[in-house]
Amino acid sequence: MASDKSKKEIGDRTLPPTFSLLRQSAFFSHCSDNTLECLANAFVAVDLEADRLVFEKGDVGDAIYVISEGTMRVHDGDMILSRMGPGTVFGEVAALDQSPRTASITADTPARLLRLERQALFDLMASEAEITPGIIQGLCERLRDRLEVITETTLQQKMLERELEIGQKIQAGFLPQTLPTIPGWSIAAHFQAAREVSGDFYDVFLHKCGRVALVVGDVCDKGVGAALFMTLFRSLIRAGANLEDFLSAPGTKPLPASDHNEILLRGLGLANTYIARAHGDTSMFATVFFGLLDPHSGHLSYVNAGHETPYISRRNGEIEALEPTGPAVGLMAAARFGIGEVTLDVGDGITAYTDGVIDARDAANAEFSAERLRDLINTWRGLTAEMLSRVSAALARHGEGAKQFDDITLLTAARAAP
Repeated sequence: MASDKSKKEIGDRTLPPTFSLLRQSAFFSHCSDNTLECLANAFVAVDLEADRLVFEKGDVGDAIYVISEGTMRVHDGDMILSRMGPGTVFGEVAALDQSPRTASITADTPARLLRLERQALFDLMASEAEITPGIIQGLCERLRDRLEVITETTLQQKMLERELEIGQKIQAGFLPQTLPTIPGWSIAAHFQAAREVSGDFYDVFLHKCGRVALVVGDVCDKGVGAALFMTLFRSLIRAGANLEDFLSAPGTKPLPASDHNEILLRGLGLANTYIARAHGDTSMFATVFFGLLDPHSGHLSYVNAGHETPYISRRNGEIEALEPTGPAVGLMAAARFGIGEVTLDVGDGITAYTDGVIDARDAANAEFSAERLRDLINTWRGLTAEMLSRVSAALARHGEGAKQFDDITLLTAARAAP
């Protein structure tokens, strides 16, 4: 640490060693030598070890600090906002109006700070008329600098919001704009993103083999990264399921149509192998329910790749859960997926969903729960769109006063009377 025995001569006065440090600080640049001398005599040196907390976010401001040696980090919990070096003044606003500190400050390295108590500063301002104008000018300059930063940050935020809006529109194009109309069946979906972009996806399409594909998926994590992988998973699953269309060049004989089990395994297999091999370092994966429904017989073959258990609601009031038949998609290139089978008779329905439904929290942090969803599904005997409207209304009532923290997706298909 620097020695306090060092002196600086101006005229016939011997000035304290902190004078030069204050003179070099932008905050005190408008102060006269007489003002700086008074301030320098009032500051007290404080030595800190590395990782020593100076003050915590929320503490009431009671002093102004100047970094003499070492570096400090500005942080909010574990998130580091910035770092500061010698000559930096901090804590001045909160100290002057005794407002709560807006961030925490911790020593990055062994450091020396100069500390001026709030009351000591006020005493100086009352006794030395020159101090107040210099401090006010320093505050005004600091506030102008912060306003410029806020303005720039606001512009960047607006640009980011615009980019997210574009991303939202692009992502929406990967979800079905309309659902296919299947005679004898009622099919409906409900999708509600927690943020501008989502990691959930669903798909419904009529395969050339004559079966209806029902897909619901949930990519791990949230935000832009999950949204990017959502588009990748959804596209690969559909491409794999319709591989004949992509491998049959114009003018050549089409590949033979595959059986429904192979279609399921190809769809998930392509997505799984590609993600695991090409993007394994990201540790991204998706839980997926992929079913192929025969609209004539009601036979449903499916793969549940680590997904929440879809429910089969029977006309007689019984309910069945379609448990996982394999791991999540994208974790292991060599993953194997089993095939499940079930038949839906007239009056039966299937509802697949993502965990954002059952994990939805209320203001007291209580979950919506799988039991509540199952009861809602099993007590409804109307059209699927009406049932999903009932579920979404229940979710809205449950989540009133709480922020939605995960995407919500439901897909349901019910067999009506012929």
